[in-house]
Order: sequence, then structure tokens, then C-alpha cells
Amino acid sequence: MAASKKGSVRIVRRMSMETYMVRVYAGQLCTDEYTSIEAEKTTCSADIVAAACLKLRLGDPNNYELAEVFSSSGQLCKERRLEPSETPVRIQLMWPRIMNSAIDRTSGLTGYRFYIRKKDLEIPDRTLSWRECSQELNAIETFLTSFLQQVTCYKEYSDLCNLPDLNERTLLDNVKSRFQNSNIYTYVGSILIAVNPFKFFPIYNPKYVKMYQNKRLGELPPHIFAIADTAFYTMLRKRKNQCIVISGESGSGKTETNNLLLHHLTALSQKGAHGSGVEQTILGAGPVLEAFGNAKTVHNNNSSRFGKFVQVNYKENGMVHGAIVEKYLLEKSRIVSQAKNERNYHVFYYLLAGSDEEERETLHLLEPQDYTYLKQSECFILDGFEEERVDEKYEFERLKQSMEMVGFSAVTQKRIFSVLSAVLLLGNVEFKKKGDQHHDESVTVKTESVVQIISSLLKVKEKTLVDALTQKRATAGDETVFMNYKMEDAIATRDAMAKCLYGALFDWIVLKVNQALLAKRHHSDHQGNSIGVLDIFGFEDFTKNSFEQFCINYANEHLQYYFNQHIFKFEQEEYKKEGIQWKNIEFIDNTGCLELFSKRGTGLFPLLDEECNFPGATNTSLLTKFNHHNKTYTYYQVPQLKEEAFFIVHYAGKVKYQIKDFREKNGDQIRPEIVSVLKSSSLTFVREVMGIDPVALLRWSIIRTLIRSVFAFTAAGDNYRTSNRLRINTNSQRRGSDYSLPDSLIPSENLLSARSKSPLHDKSACNNTKEDSGCFDPDDDDAFLDSDPSGKICLTSPGLSKDENILMRKAERVLKKNKSFRPKSKPPTMLSDIKTLKDIASRTMYGSGRDPSKKQKSSVSAQFQWSLNRLMSTLQQANPFFIRCIKSNADKLPCTFDDVLVLRQLRYTGMLATVKIRQSGYNHRLTFDEFIQMYKILLPKGLLSSKDDVKDFLEHMKFMEENYQIGITKVFLRETEKQRLDQALHVAIMERVIRVQRWFKTIFERRNYVKMRACIIVIQACVRMFLCKRKKLRLKQNISALCIQRYMKGWHHRYTFLKTLSATLIIQCWYRGYKSRKIYRNLLLEKQLEEEKAKQAQIDDLRSSNSDEGILTKGSSGEELDDIGRSPRRDSSSSGVHDDDSESETVSLESKSRDG
Repeated sequence: MAASKKGSVRIVRRMSMETYMVRVYAGQLCTDEYTSIEAEKTTCSADIVAAACLKLRLGDPNNYELAEVFSSSGQLCKERRLEPSETPVRIQLMWPRIMNSAIDRTSGLTGYRFYIRKKDLEIPDRTLSWRECSQELNAIETFLTSFLQQVTCYKEYSDLCNLPDLNERTLLDNVKSRFQNSNIYTYVGSILIAVNPFKFFPIYNPKYVKMYQNKRLGELPPHIFAIADTAFYTMLRKRKNQCIVISGESGSGKTETNNLLLHHLTALSQKGAHGSGVEQTILGAGPVLEAFGNAKTVHNNNSSRFGKFVQVNYKENGMVHGAIVEKYLLEKSRIVSQAKNERNYHVFYYLLAGSDEEERETLHLLEPQDYTYLKQSECFILDGFEEERVDEKYEFERLKQSMEMVGFSAVTQKRIFSVLSAVLLLGNVEFKKKGDQHHDESVTVKTESVVQIISSLLKVKEKTLVDALTQKRATAGDETVFMNYKMEDAIATRDAMAKCLYGALFDWIVLKVNQALLAKRHHSDHQGNSIGVLDIFGFEDFTKNSFEQFCINYANEHLQYYFNQHIFKFEQEEYKKEGIQWKNIEFIDNTGCLELFSKRGTGLFPLLDEECNFPGATNTSLLTKFNHHNKTYTYYQVPQLKEEAFFIVHYAGKVKYQIKDFREKNGDQIRPEIVSVLKSSSLTFVREVMGIDPVALLRWSIIRTLIRSVFAFTAAGDNYRTSNRLRINTNSQRRGSDYSLPDSLIPSENLLSARSKSPLHDKSACNNTKEDSGCFDPDDDDAFLDSDPSGKICLTSPGLSKDENILMRKAERVLKKNKSFRPKSKPPTMLSDIKTLKDIASRTMYGSGRDPSKKQKSSVSAQFQWSLNRLMSTLQQANPFFIRCIKSNADKLPCTFDDVLVLRQLRYTGMLATVKIRQSGYNHRLTFDEFIQMYKILLPKGLLSSKDDVKDFLEHMKFMEENYQIGITKVFLRETEKQRLDQALHVAIMERVIRVQRWFKTIFERRNYVKMRACIIVIQACVRMFLCKRKKLRLKQNISALCIQRYMKGWHHRYTFLKTLSATLIIQCWYRGYKSRKIYRNLLLEKQLEEEKAKQAQIDDLRSSNSDEGILTKGSSGEELDDIGRSPRRDSSSSGVHDDDSESETVSLESKSRDG
């Protein structure tokens, strides 16, 4: 890596294109667990440290360095600091893969990691060798370790039922002690108390999801995941619907609890990578509904201004099959006015902060300070610490992503944002008086440019919009009278239009979300059970409480009544009915408060509806009626001072309600002029949003599409004829036809391609003939052209001549013969959509399923009571789990515990009585049949056991008498005894399982042995046959080898014999030559000797003769004797020369014999 510096710019030369991900852990330097850095093999440690510091926001990277750490079982053992020039990627590639594969699978970590450390220059040789380090854990692991540690302090109990001394003080001290130790969850039996710390704790990652999966409640420390997991597996085991009721004050953390529950429930149902896809839609619907339905209040930065009940449907195997969202009472008044330090709905601020320049120009967006509906409270940002503030630009991107996940296309999102912009701009519409006359109070629009922008956004006529905002239409007989509004009436009409438009948009979004949740990938009816999660507005008590708080607190009274029924009333009535020993526990019964609200005739809601039906009634007369009929009620109080207010004593305390605007908000009067203006929009989206019945709208869209298709085809035919595109060749003499087809309709082409060239699909032609031919707007997403549902396309037209019709019919027959032309059949999406919409409407729309001829009440209170009663009936059919959310302090300070506030919440929720009934009550109530069926293995007589047998069995188990009782039809057990029974059952089952396994394994092994023996016999036979064949082959090979050896040995012996014979012959030749020469020499010597002897004899004879004659001759005897002495020497010399010749001849013969 080569780098050159120029100013502050660093140019990095890439050496390779292959990159790797380096995970750098922060340890205790940051709350984040780790960050991932993309790097190459040549990337040095200094660059990775710089990138990690930037992501983790640690500051100057020169103060940090990278360390290679080896950890064992989650504890750090040793580490080595890296030099700035070292390459971490290459180091990482050298790590053992087997050890590091266990890092992400187990909680006990063993392997290598990179940690970012502060530089410590005082440590010598810190980069040269490994050194021991202290047992340090990162932030998440530290929290996990402390979270899993069981409490040993006598002042802290994870389950309040285990408190030895039960009173309000010990209850509060235990909750406070756990809160100070970062344990925000506490059990009361199966009820979960969640204290909002106003700070995020890292206890919701996938490690905790796996840790709590399929665990018994109470086996691990209290957690929200434990409730979700218990509800899920209880549903699968008992085949019964479950519900989780979340309740608490505003700001107690109900929305976050709801999101965590849904995340865990969807995680349980996904089964790895085999999720159905609806889970992601459920999770994506949450941010959408929060953005449009949540806002900042005095008590909460993310307060739900509507209630929702999410019912998740499951198949029998635990997979999600769909879901439905029911919403309750959106606070529409917040759109036009907010209290001090409160904000409007989040989506407005997200839109203004996250839109780009093009969107701002298209939607005519301004700054938040420029909108009347946003600047009233002078609050534009959320409270909190700098690092905890919400990035609204990021939230806008998250919102768009969630909307796309749910099913809103980019075009639909653009139109939703257009409606939101129009709602904000409606607040900027100002009015002025028409004239200066004192008696003329009629007004007209002052800001015409704003009205013009609104009309362009909503696609309504500007004059129609102005008339709706400034005039009222009244019908008297056959005459229609228009009356101008006064200033306050015009402002009220403007605000009513904004609330109507936003409320209709919110209802439409909820409808589309439900349609996506029920219809996505599921075309069959639901068969299985469900888990419902209720996240409804918390109990509210503001400085000024109005109609919204009136309805909200009534809903909370219903939830408290439901809680009391299941925890106290039903349970104690069952004890009495069964005749067991029981001392009643007193609890706060709020039945009287509910009667105050809903009692027929004199209840607050009936009186409110009655006053709304009287034209001359006022809020003052309504208050008079309230006081007259209910002043004797214990739960209703009249203020001592005369004021337009009244008190209601709720279960959570006394609340003062201001009577102002009760009638107006309950009536929710939407003037017909406003609805007609919005329904007259040329934008189909606005008309669909303002539709009352979605099923009727869908049916009408089908009919409208059919009508438009007919008109469009007729217009296309007219344009086709007038443009003279149909050329008829009357002189053609082709076989079987007197006419020729146009080039655009030859049989080899697809008719769809020909149709795409027709004027029907030409925008210019469509726009030119739009007014007179009825061509639809191409920008309308609901207007479309398609083939006939039967798949037939008719090429004839009643406007054509007879010859042209003959030609078109023949062309149609030719095209029908082409099989590839037949259009593919499409699934009946319209019918499934209608069925889905009917199901949604029957469950979420007020008055659905009733006689349409009967006039229905349209008041907000009537609709709210209907939806609330339907909710309670749904909850009554399910097995409930309760989560009581507690607000730790009123100032939203992190990790701050307000004793007075928490004690008040614990007191009015009845936690003390709840703990008492959980301590002294019997959590498990089984009928004798259920008990026998469940514990038949333990019972001596099994399924034939009777009530007396059950009694004898329980006595034999030596249970404590105060921990179980025998009723008339049921067995009542406390948690300890139930656990002992389950443990005994588990042991008995395991013994039988082991026995069955032993026999099964014996049979299995015996079967395997027999199979293996048979296989071995076959293998042995095959092996023996193979060995015999190989032996036979070897014998054949040995015989051949012997034959070859014989011939080879014969050749070798012959060769040796011939060689020896030749050598012998040569030796013999030499020897014979030598012998011959020796014999020859001997013969020659003998011959010479004989000759010498003969000569000697001659000499002797001569001598003898000479001696006789010597006398006669004198001096000759001496010379003759010398000649006789020399003659032998000459012979010997001559014989020596002859021997040499014979020897040379012998050598020559020997050489010739070798050559031969």
C-alpha cells in the first residue's frame, strides 16, 4: 500500500481487489459490541484503527491501537498489541477456523478476536509478545453475565411471590433494588412488571432470543421474551388462543414492549430460513403505524395516540399464517392543535427533515416553523440527551423502507406524502372579511396561493375548495341555499377538513396493512390459533383533560376490570365453587366506574350521545345533565367551584375533565361539502382514501375499469378508422380470402405488440381525444387495460363496415389457431381481495354485519364502545398474560427511580393484592380427568384411577397440606407442588423412555447384527471365490513361469556349455599344441641324439680307422677332433630355431580357434 499526503488528503493505492471483513470489538470503550471494517490483505493496522474510531466515535485514532486477543470460555486470557504497519487480515486468516467457528454459536467464547485498546506506552514489549491480561468483558457480555447471576441478597427477589414479609414497603424496596441492579423486569407469578429505565439495555439481541426459547417460566431471570415464549408454546401445546395485555401509564414503555414482543414472536415462528414472509410484513407495519399514530407528549417522546391490537395467526406447526391490526380512537385534535412542549404526529417532521430537494419542490414543503399546525407548541425536536436524539432524516428513510416492506409502492408513497403536505398547508389557509361593514361577518380566503397549492396536491378544483371552506349549503324543500361562514366557522371547517383528511388517510393505511397481512402468500382460510398483543394508550392525567383522555381512561378502566376478573374475581369464585378452604382477598373493584360510563340512560356516554342529537344543546347543558344524573355516584364528583369541568374517580386516581368541545369531538361532524370536495378529486387515491366502504370501492373499481375498457376500445376503433390505418386490398386473389391483413395484424405477430402500436397506447393520441372520447388519465394507478376475463379479444366493431368486419373475423380465426397467442390465465386476485376486505371490514369497521336499513349511530363514543366491546370479547376467549409497565420517573431521566411515583402505580394497579393472591392462591387448577390424563404414568391404576386414588397418590407424595387442596371436581396445586409432580413425571417418563430405548436399541442392534452377519457371509463367499480365482491365476502364472524358467535355464546352460566348450577347445588346442611341440622337440632331440650317436659312431669308426692310419698321417687328428666337438652345438642351435617357429604356429592356431 503506497500513500502520498497532500494537505489532509490521503491517496491510497489499491494493491488487490479482494476484500475481507475484520470485526473489531470495542470492549469497555463503547456501548456497541463491535464494528465491522472492510479491508484488504495489505491494509495496515493503523488504517483499521482509524476506520473503527470513526464508526465507534472514539475520537482521535492516534490514541488507540489494535490488539489481538485470545479468549477462553468468554474470559480474556492473553493479548498482543499490533504494530501500526502489521496487516490484521493476514493475521486473521492464520487463526484456527475450528476454534473461531464456536464464537457465534455458544455463549462461552473461545477463540481469537481483535479489540481496540487505548495506547499504553509504559508497557514494554507490548507488540512483541503475548502477555496476560485481566478478565475483561465487553459491555454486552458484562451485562449478560450480571443479568444471569442469580440474586443472593435477601432484599431482592426475581418473583415477588417469594417475599417473606409482604407489604407495600418491601414490595417497593424489592422493585427498587432490582432496578438499581439493572434488572428492570420482575415476576408476580406469571405477571411481568416492567419498569421503564428510559435507557436502552443490551438484553434484546439474538442471544437472549435463543436463551429463552422453550424455557419454563421462572427458569431464567425475568424477561419480556420469557412471556412471549411461554405464550407461544402454551398456544402450541393447549391449542388455545393466547393474548398478552400490556398496560400502564403514558410513558411507561408500552410501545417498546409491544415491538419487542412482536419481534420475539416472529423470530419463534420463522424456524430458521423457512419463514413465510408475513413476519417481515408484521415487523414493517410497526414503524409505519408509529410514524402516523405516535407523537411527543409531555410524559412521553413516543406516545401512542391510538390503540392497537395485533392478532398474529399461527398454523398448527407454529408458522405465521397472517395477522390483523385493529386500531382504536386516533386523536385527531392533535393535528390542528397541541399543548405546550408537545408535537404533532411524527410523520410530519420525518417528511420535512428527510425529503430531498426534488421532493420538497414537488410537494411544496416548507420548514416546520412555517406551518401553523406545527408551530403552536413551539416544540420541533424531541427532548433527551444529545446522543439519544432521534435522527429524523434517518427515520424518514426507515419509514419509506418499512412502507415498501408492507406493500406501498413508490407511487403510493408519493401520493401519501402529497396528502400529508396538503394537511399541513390547510393550517396556513387564512381568511379575511369580505367587506368593512360591521354587520357583514362573512369571510373569504386570504391566502389564495396556498389554496392553489392544496388543490394541485389533492387534484381538486380550486373554486370548489374555496367554496367548501367559506360557504355552507343548506337544502330547504326544492331550493338550495348557500350561506357564508363567519370567521370562527371557516376556521372550524378548515380544521375539520384537515382532521377528516388525516383520519381517513390513517384508516386507509391500517386497511392496506391488514390487507397485506391477511392476503400475502395466503389464499386459504386460517386453521390454527393466534396470539394477540394489545398496546393501547395508557392512563392519562394532564393539566387539561378533554374528550380524548375521557375515552382513553375509560379503555384503561376496561383493561383493569379484565385484569381484576382473571386475577381476583374468577379465581376466588372458583375456590368457593369447589368448596376448598379459602379466605377472600379484597381488591379494588371498578365495576361501578364502568357503569358510570356506560349505564343505559344515565351513563356518561349515553347522555353525551343524547345531547349530540339535540341541535340546540351545548357543552354547558351536557355538563348539567352529567351533574344531574350522576352526582350521587361515588365515582363522579362535582367541583366545589363553579367551572366547566367534572371529576371522575378512576382506579388510578381522580381526574378532572374539561367539558369544552365534548359535543364537537364526539359528533366528529364532517360537513357534506368537505366530503364532496375530496371525493370530486381527479386523483383516484384521494377518492379511495375518502371512501367509507372499502368493499364497495373495490367493486366499483372493477365496474369502472370495465366501463373504461369498453370506452377505450371504442375510442381506439374510432381513431383506427379515422387514421385510415386499415388497408383493404380488394384485388388480392389469395386462397381462402379476398382480403389481405394489414401489416400490423399478420398472424405471425402477437396481437399485444400490434395493440401496443395502436392509438389506444399512444399517449399523444389519448391526450388529444381525452375530452371527447372518455380516455382515462394515464397517471391514474387504478385505470388499466387488460384482456377480457375469458381470455378472448374481439377484433370486430359495430362501427366497421361489412367487409371490414369479415376481414376482422377472419383475422380473429387465424389468430385463434395460433396456440402461442392464447393469454395466460391469471389468479382471481379481485375475488380474493374482496374476500380479504370483507374479513377486515367485519372485524374492524363499526356497524359491519348488521342490517344496513337500520340507522347506525355515528358518534365517536359509540364507535369506540363498539370496538372496545369487541376487543374485550376477543380477550375473553383467550388465555391472558399480563405485562404491567411502570414509569420510573416523570422527568424521563435515565436510570432514575422515583419512589413516590412507582409506589402510586403499584398501588392503583393492585400489585399488593395480586402478590397476595398469587402467594396464597393455587396457580394450577386441574380437573380430575385432566390430572389423571396428565399423570397417568405416576398413578398406580393409571387411567382407571378414581378421585380417592388421586387423594391417596398426593398423600403418598408427601406434599405439604397447605400447598394443595382437593376440590369437588378439581385438584388445586401451587407452583412448588406442580414442579415436584412434573419432576416426578419427567423421571418416570425418562425411565420408560430409557427402557424403550434399551429394548429398541437391542432389537436394532440384533437386526443390524443379523443383517451384518448375512452380509458378511456373502462377502466371505465373494472373497473366498476371489481368492480361489486369484490362486488359480497364480498357479497358471507359476506354470508359465516354470516353462519360461526351463527354457531360460536350458538356454543359459547351453550358452554356458558352448562357452565352456569353446574355452575347453581353446585350452585343448593350446595344450595339444604344447604337447605336440613337446613331443616334437623330444623326437627331434632323440633324432639329433641318434644322429649324433650315429655321427659319433662314425667318428669313432673313423677314429678307429684313423688310428690305424694315423700312423701314416701326422697332424690331422687334432683338427678332426675339433670338428667333431663343434658339430653338436650347431645342431642344438638349429633345433632352437625350429622350436620358436612351432610355438608361433601354435599361437596362430589358438587365435583362429577363438575367432571361430
